[in-house]
Amino acid sequence: MKHTKEVVKKIKVKRHIRVKKLNKNTFSKYVGVSKTTRSKTKPFRSWISINNKYIHLGVYPTEVEAAIAYNNAALKYFGENARLNIINDKEE
Repeated sequence: MKHTKEVVKKIKVKRHIRVKKLNKNTFSKYVGVSKTTRSKTKPFRSWISINNKYIHLGVYPTEVEAAIAYNNAALKYFGENARLNIINDKEE
């Protein structure tokens, strides 16, 4: 079945909206960081995916600390090819 560019674009937009609704309260602006409802004192969890397996890096009180944990793990596993979070000095 061939799709026109318009149909493909509509499908992608619908998927994006559906995913965004599912992750409404758990998203983060950082890669490898998500918000958890299990802990009130440490609401941010950090994780990394290695060979299609998730490795839990810990829970943290701030989103920035969780992002730093992800950055450290990404450097360890992927080296210079790692996709790192950009953290401003104001956020630390």
